[in-house]
Amino acid sequence: MFERTPLDIYGVDFGTKREGRLIVFEVNAGMNLFNPGLVKHSPYLAELFGRLNDATAQYQRDRIASG
Repeated sequence: MFERTPLDIYGVDFGTKREGRLIVFEVNAGMNLFNPGLVKHSPYLAELFGRLNDATAQYQRDRIASG
């Protein structure tokens, strides 16, 4: 997917069929990874969102530093 998608950061909406095959519904850069409303209703997501935020910020710093 990385080779076919000319984006640095993107989200993938997907599911799996009963036999285990992957079904991709959407690939785009407009995903909402850091929706605080999701944490309010699903507190277990707080750690995940924190890690995603940290990783995304580090990626952006690295890209800026590399010119």
